[in-house]
Amino acid sequence: MNRVVLKVPTIDCGSCIETIRRALMEESGGVTKVEGDLRTREVKVSFVPGEITAERIREAIIELGHEIGEAFSQGRPDVKRGHPRPGRN
Repeated sequence: MNRVVLKVPTIDCGSCIETIRRALMEESGGVTKVEGDLRTREVKVSFVPGEITAERIREAIIELGHEIGEAFSQGRPDVKRGHPRPGRN
């Protein structure tokens, strides 16, 4: 699973975030989680590569009438932590 964090300067209320969340979840089964932050005006989207792309996520938000800034990060949020190091029990 990957995650992209997009700056969306045009979100200014909870309804904006909910509209984006609903549209992305309906866009593809590849989107697994959408979170928005009004303070930072960022939208964080977790998705399954191969089912949807970060570019398609950007396009879907733009189609809703929002502007998109820079993608701040894209990576794997599902990296497991806390596993013992090799040779340790």
